[in-house]
Amino acid sequence: MSPTPRYKSILLVPLLENVERNKYRCMGVVTIDSERPYEFWGGRDERIVIAIKPYLNLLTLTLTDYPRIAVREE
Repeated sequence: MSPTPRYKSILLVPLLENVERNKYRCMGVVTIDSERPYEFWGGRDERIVIAIKPYLNLLTLTLTDYPRIAVREE
């Protein structure tokens, strides 16, 4: 029996904005952490992303529509 790894699992999901055809801009990253090693292996990562896709879209829209603060140089 192999020893249990001493690290945790983390899933990083980028929030992508479609800028042009086949060009995207990363608006941010959603992280999902787990205490268990190998938590997101075996297709679990894809199933999680599919399940949270509506929330990812909402976050991306919120970040896209959020007014950006323009910094004026004097």
